[in-house]
Amino acid sequence: MNRKPISSDLVNTNLDKKELYEFLVRCYESIILLSDLLFPHYKTDGNGRNTPSPPFHYELDSLLRGAISKQTPYNLLAILPRGTGKSTIIGLFFLVWAMLFSNKRFIVMVGESKDSIKEHFQTLVHELKNNPTLKLLGIEVDYSGPVQEMAINVKTPAFDKDLLALGETEKIVKIRAYGIDTLPRGLKIGNSRPDLLLIDDLERQKSGHKSGVESAEYRAEIKKAFYAKITKLGFNAETLQIIMLGTIMHNDQLLVDLLKNAEDPDARPRFKAIRMSMIQDFGLPTAKSIWPEKMTLAQFEQELATAKKNGTESIIYNELLSLPYAPNDTAISPNDFRYFKRAGGMLMKIDGELVDPTEEPIKLSQGSIVVAVDLAFTTKMTADYTAIAVGFTDGRDNLFILDILYGRWTPEEISKQLDSVLVKYKPDAIGVEKNRGGEPMIWILERELANNKNFRGIVRLADKGMKKEDRILNKLLIPYKAGRVFHLHGASYLSEYEDEVRGITKHGIKSKHDDLVDAVSYLTEMSVSFNVYRGEDEDYKPSNNKQFKSPYVF
Repeated sequence: MNRKPISSDLVNTNLDKKELYEFLVRCYESIILLSDLLFPHYKTDGNGRNTPSPPFHYELDSLLRGAISKQTPYNLLAILPRGTGKSTIIGLFFLVWAMLFSNKRFIVMVGESKDSIKEHFQTLVHELKNNPTLKLLGIEVDYSGPVQEMAINVKTPAFDKDLLALGETEKIVKIRAYGIDTLPRGLKIGNSRPDLLLIDDLERQKSGHKSGVESAEYRAEIKKAFYAKITKLGFNAETLQIIMLGTIMHNDQLLVDLLKNAEDPDARPRFKAIRMSMIQDFGLPTAKSIWPEKMTLAQFEQELATAKKNGTESIIYNELLSLPYAPNDTAISPNDFRYFKRAGGMLMKIDGELVDPTEEPIKLSQGSIVVAVDLAFTTKMTADYTAIAVGFTDGRDNLFILDILYGRWTPEEISKQLDSVLVKYKPDAIGVEKNRGGEPMIWILERELANNKNFRGIVRLADKGMKKEDRILNKLLIPYKAGRVFHLHGASYLSEYEDEVRGITKHGIKSKHDDLVDAVSYLTEMSVSFNVYRGEDEDYKPSNNKQFKSPYVF
């Protein structure tokens, strides 16, 4: 059968219901196609001309549909630049797609406040009641209560295969809208509980007399409301999916916390997270806009230049590049990061993703492997991590971070993690933070390593009266600026660790956690103490070719 193309002016043609259904079958695989069919009037420029959807909308399309698939559903956190149409996508295009093609029966829209979500809800209701194509489908809207309660029941044809197989041709979908402050805990209507939660822009900037994300009190209130109320709705991904979209406006907002915790298997709720920047490959020769029809690279550069003059550069990095920190505020920038690849017992410095041909491969046998442990005995989700950093020092003042293990572990779990490190890396020395739990751990390690002839000792790590922030900055700044610290390319620790490094600012540590950088700061000190070259280059005589007592060793 030759299918007619879906045109943007389809609503103005005289289609019968059968032809329309044929078009809708194609929309099952694409939210964008559905929006072209139903909502072409939302996809025009200032002159009324149709504009194509940018490529990243197709990526978001696939993620949204995948989140509520019957096979492998998941919660989705999408951080998008401002002005990219996220509210229309989630609150209209995706919601109507889910209403037509999924098995969802109770959809809840959540915003920062009742007023903020009201406009999106009213837009949805207007389209459901007045859109000519939806009317042709036989969509019916009934208010469940007073109009101001933002509660409707929608009768819609059933397009999902399971219902059609059972002979059911229509279904009722409940749709409710709340501000996070008015969202009932344990929301339930009859025997029904929500099975899809759509959260859009849960945090705001300051507006008039109302505070926003710049206020620590406001940020704390939003976080408290989110965890107190969303957790009451449950986290079973088979029965409830949470789709959350937003824009970064502050390095300590809820959105950033959720992004950092996305890879934590113990996080509740746990999200599959994506972060999109208006400028792809920003700062590189390959930089380009992901939506040039909305903002070209030249327009972005002009806006950034203006922001720098006005002292508002951080807003551009937050809202357009989706970064929590502006580089002019960070003590160590991504430009200071160096990388290496490992192949068995060989380490190779890389340039980009390619091995640097000007650098000789380094053998692990030519230097020392050291381990630093920053302890935190707890399994609470909001607590600090225990971090175990494994580094290799080549005797030439370079530190290669081989691995960083981190988690919220019990003492028994920490012991198991250390056992695995001992077996895998066979370190020359281990440093353990000297605190209340450190001494028992040191005693256990001393007993286990007593007969290891190659092991050179346990180092008791302490601040020596320095503030943690000062010690971390002092121990990391110079090695990074000198290009002496190398990250393992593609390592699992990179996302969390590099985010913590970027959070080391001129005004203190601003990242949510500092446990990984704390462990690596100790590692840099240990790498100096054990900076022994065992290579075959007789002409090389490093100044640190002998061990000396570290100020952290007692």
